[in-house]
Amino acid sequence: MTFIAITPSPASESYLNVPRIISAAEITNCDAVHPGYGFLAESAKFAEICERCQLTFIGPAPATIRGVGDKALARTTMQEAGVPVVPGSDGPVADLDAARVAAEEVGYPLLLKASAGGGGRGMRRVRGPQGLQAAYEAASAEALAAFGNGEMYVERLALNHLHGDVTDALFESFGVDGDDIGMAQGRRGPRLAVEPLNGRSVAAEAARKDLQSDPAVQRDLPGLVDHAHAPGAEAAVQAEIAQLEIRFQADQ
Repeated sequence: MTFIAITPSPASESYLNVPRIISAAEITNCDAVHPGYGFLAESAKFAEICERCQLTFIGPAPATIRGVGDKALARTTMQEAGVPVVPGSDGPVADLDAARVAAEEVGYPLLLKASAGGGGRGMRRVRGPQGLQAAYEAASAEALAAFGNGEMYVERLALNHLHGDVTDALFESFGVDGDDIGMAQGRRGPRLAVEPLNGRSVAAEAARKDLQSDPAVQRDLPGLVDHAHAPGAEAAVQAEIAQLEIRFQADQ
């Protein structure tokens, strides 16, 4: 295994420095780039650059990343597909004043969330108006440092909720025959599905088989250990969520 330094250490000059990452890949004659999670993992522009440099981006296609990687845009995409979402702002908020207006409309308690966020970064709980400014400034600065984008949106904070994931099935971009094996793509990167998948049934099969993992161990906001199937959700709830996933996939 070859290690290539992309220092200095600040993320903006290393993990978010696309020319250095592409150079490291070319120097080592890499065929593919796995972005991990966070940083450039949800950057459609980075995925496109990999394609132009004839490097396989191990992850969703750029168009898919644009549709759901940007969390504020993902809300709109889900709503257009008829999938219910948590009450929140209509897209990203332009600044702190706009966040205040959105917060009054959405209601407290709420979450400030980074549009480009992931892994719990760029998120702050806000219990009331008095905490909004400090939370907004801290979350936006954290998102800018981690993702190169400090854009924020507002969402109602769900209390005493079950945090569950649905895995999408993606295989065509990896050059894998769907009749032979399926590649499941979760937020934390690709993994193999447990059974062969077939053609257009891929999304439905993945939704039925892989739902609904429940982050049984969390550190504050990000999940650390997933338990599948989600033990805290009744079968009827899991089935309903799976159908919503299928509806979303069919709309793409």
